[in-house]
Amino acid sequence: MRRTSMRRSARQDERGAAALEAAFFLTVVLIPLLLGVITYGMYFWKAQQVAPLSQRLPLDSIVGQFNCAQLVDRVKTTVQNALPSLTGLVQGPLPLTAIGVNVVNVLPTVGVDVSVSITIPGASSLGGLLPLPNGGSIVTEATYRLQNVELTTAGC
Repeated sequence: MRRTSMRRSARQDERGAAALEAAFFLTVVLIPLLLGVITYGMYFWKAQQVAPLSQRLPLDSIVGQFNCAQLVDRVKTTVQNALPSLTGLVQGPLPLTAIGVNVVNVLPTVGVDVSVSITIPGASSLGGLLPLPNGGSIVTEATYRLQNVELTTAGC
């Protein structure tokens, strides 16, 4: 009788160990994996929404003579006015700091090529535990040729 009771207690100890191992496996491996899949899914979903934003900007209305700083300011305000509210992506209007404008090429007579980038904060990276591209920010970029713009300065 004593042997059977020892075998039963040994089996009960093993059952407890199996439950403990399963709980350890769930908390250490599966939950972080699930959170990572959800975070990356949210990041790429937002990236897919943001990607076409910089490619559909109405920059053809920019006409005239500008120096470099004036042109950059004009392009930024035009972009900000063209995207008044990004539903679900940014709270309120797009800030000017989220719009990057670089003059890529100045044509010999009239015309300028500008690169416009829009940066939107992406998904949270779980307190920095999960590395995301661009630090979690989503960047979309496009290059435009402004045909009717003349720069008064030699270069930018």
